[in-house]
Amino acid sequence: MDKCGIRFFLYSSIVVIFLLSPLFSGTGKAADLRSREKPPHQHSIMKWTIDDGLPDYLINDILQTSDGYLWVATERGVSRFDGVAFWTIDRKSHPKLLSNRISSLLEDSNGNVWFGTQGGGLYTFAGDSLSRFTDDMGLPTNFVNTLAEDSTGTIWVGTDGEGLGRILPDTIITYSENAGLNRHVNSLSVDYENVLWIGTLNGLYYFRNDSLLVFPDNDRLPSRNVRDIYHHKSTKWIATAGGLVVIRNGVVEDIPVTGSPTVIESVIRDNAGNIWIGTQADGVYKKSPSSTSRFLYHEPSEFNRVATVYSDREGNIWVGLERIGLVRLRDEVFTTYSTLDGLSDNNVFSVTEGDNGQMWIGTTGGLTSLKVYEVKNFLTTSRTADKVVTTVCVDRERVVWLGTISGQLMKMEDEDLVSIELPGSYGIPIWVLYADSKGGLWVGTARGLYHLHNGEMHHYEAHYDQLTNNDVRTIVEDTHGNIWIGTSYGLNKFAGGKFIHYTDEDGLTNPVIVSLYTDDNSDIWVGTLGGLWRLRNNQFYEFSMEHGLPDEQIGTILEDDHGYLWLGSQQGISRIEKIKLNEFLDGNLSAVPIKVFGSEEGMRSSRMRITVNPSGWKAHDGTLWFATNEGIATVDPSVIEPNPVAPPVHIVSMRVDRSIKRGLTSDVPVEVGTSHNEIEIMYSAPTFVNPAKTIF
Repeated sequence: MDKCGIRFFLYSSIVVIFLLSPLFSGTGKAADLRSREKPPHQHSIMKWTIDDGLPDYLINDILQTSDGYLWVATERGVSRFDGVAFWTIDRKSHPKLLSNRISSLLEDSNGNVWFGTQGGGLYTFAGDSLSRFTDDMGLPTNFVNTLAEDSTGTIWVGTDGEGLGRILPDTIITYSENAGLNRHVNSLSVDYENVLWIGTLNGLYYFRNDSLLVFPDNDRLPSRNVRDIYHHKSTKWIATAGGLVVIRNGVVEDIPVTGSPTVIESVIRDNAGNIWIGTQADGVYKKSPSSTSRFLYHEPSEFNRVATVYSDREGNIWVGLERIGLVRLRDEVFTTYSTLDGLSDNNVFSVTEGDNGQMWIGTTGGLTSLKVYEVKNFLTTSRTADKVVTTVCVDRERVVWLGTISGQLMKMEDEDLVSIELPGSYGIPIWVLYADSKGGLWVGTARGLYHLHNGEMHHYEAHYDQLTNNDVRTIVEDTHGNIWIGTSYGLNKFAGGKFIHYTDEDGLTNPVIVSLYTDDNSDIWVGTLGGLWRLRNNQFYEFSMEHGLPDEQIGTILEDDHGYLWLGSQQGISRIEKIKLNEFLDGNLSAVPIKVFGSEEGMRSSRMRITVNPSGWKAHDGTLWFATNEGIATVDPSVIEPNPVAPPVHIVSMRVDRSIKRGLTSDVPVEVGTSHNEIEIMYSAPTFVNPAKTIF
């Protein structure tokens, strides 16, 4: 979503902006979806720095206001962010601001934004105006650390050096050492009973019924230096310089995070009930009901100093990382498994399913099995070339087979890999393995096709009565038991012991075939290096980039349980409703809607494998799996649904005859005289789920 605007001439007095938001959410219906327990590194990760308009790398606080905007407090000003652009308040844009070091943010019950500074006092931003509170006006000090509002509308100010300030309509009351409170207040939080909790450099306090009290169990805290407080219902999480604790029903419980004392800077609970923990030097931790996992942006660890973590209403997790900037983690519809999860290598060639949901994955580093989060690696050989598993297959007897780039055919016996000799195949890559319904195994190589059945082996090569080409890339069996073989030149059908050929002479104008799929209607779907084809009643129908495909190289074709075809290419994964695609190919529809999934939907890489098979697989539970050069990506099509949070639309500013510029707020009317001819209106819709794909 670029910064949006509209220019028009004055023929009408009403302008209506429609927002089309094809934004997708990973929050789904399936309780057992694997991604619900995904660790932070499996989230979609985006980063914004000063090159994107962020004022500074050091972020002190993050807040989403009721109008949908995200506010980011930095050492060089405070920015309002709509997902695309930053609008910054600093000393240059607003001279009333005495310090650019913004330390804390708060939205009050009237929708006004408050921000505290280090050295410049306290400010409110309402509409387009900025108001200031300083020590000259009764503020305890101009060094503000934290802010809170209670249920009566009272604003509380935690300061660095002068305790706590309470802003009343006609005065500001200070609570400091004279009231028994430590002078250095780091954090404030108001709980569901309207009790103000105060975290200081020397323990925890609370303010109830106009009385300031010391928390009686301060000695139970890992450290008296309380860095952050977060509450949800009757539970409070207390982040300290020595670790994390939770207070339930007045009882303090230790929450192990790292196994050793760690400075916890920030703690937040997300929409799904997970706890996110920002540490001073050890990255971010996510605690789910069943596990704890860690997120490091990258090594070394000094780049993982976390100042704050925040959860917005769309389910995004925001992290302020020192020397990195603003980082967004999102649990997207795709989950990618990589070496961080135990895979032998991120460069994945092939995937198939074995018993009880166990996925078998061929990589550059060998064979990997993956079942939920249990990962096992099997080394085919110590030789580097022989480690590359290009294709995997599970036959009718549930035997796991694999083929390598060096021509090794192997099968699994009691977790040992046993070689099976293919005459003349050594050193020749095996591109595809396929187990048919009759118990046979088909092996496609760069030197023809092998068929193993009942202890016999047959070899077929390029010949007028056999294959059209020796380079066999893909194999599939249709509903009638016929075997279809895709090669680097031509499609072959093996039926009744004979081969039938389909090439450019038969209407397949791009005969370089890299994927095949046959559906329940006996249609053969053919992925080539020049687009997608449907073979029906011996006639080919083409669907290409000219018709809307994002890429002409179709390396994977899968069909889900909801009537969609999923196509893997080097530009991402495309999802097309099959009934509409058929209507288009039959000439009954002028265009077909296509949804393209890529890095914004959680994939580490948009480059799918396109020359080996099976490079994609539909598992028994309906999930789809795709081989990429950055891991194995999986999606559950049943949980893909529109983002339930509708982005609000805001008119941001206007320009009249290209010379008069005005900021606009919802409650400020603007009148334009009849002498003006041209108006330009700038507008925005704050969303942080694929903002670039929002259409106005």
